[in-house]
Amino acid sequence: MLRLLGYFARYQGLRMKLAGLPSWAKPVLLVCALPGLLAVALSIVALVVSILALLVCVLPVLCALRTISGSRTVAADVPFDEPDDGFEPQAGQEASPGRPAATVIDPEPDFNGRSARRPIEVRIVE
Repeated sequence: MLRLLGYFARYQGLRMKLAGLPSWAKPVLLVCALPGLLAVALSIVALVVSILALLVCVLPVLCALRTISGSRTVAADVPFDEPDDGFEPQAGQEASPGRPAATVIDPEPDFNGRSARRPIEVRIVE
C-alpha cells in the first residue's frame, strides 16, 4: 500500500512540474514523447495481430480434427423456435404449431459398447 502511495506522490510531483512549464515547452515535450507513445501503440497492434494470426492458424486444424473425429455441435443442426406461451408440452401432447417436436439424439456408444448417457433419477417433492 505504501508503494502505491509513493507512485501516486511521484505522479502528482510530475504533474506539478509539467504545470510549471512555460506554454511553449509543453508541445516540445509532446513531440519528444511521440516516438515512445507510437512504440507503445504499435506493440499493442502487434499483439492483436499475433493473436489473430494464431487463431487463423489454429482454426483449420480444429475444423480438420472435428471432421476426422466426427464430432459436431448438435445445437447447430436442430432448429428451435422460441415458444410464444413459455410452456413446454406435457407428456403425450403434441407440440404447438410452428414449433418443432422434441428430437432426442443418442450419442454414439464408446469403444466398450456402452452408451455415453447416464441415467438420472428425479424425485418430485411437493
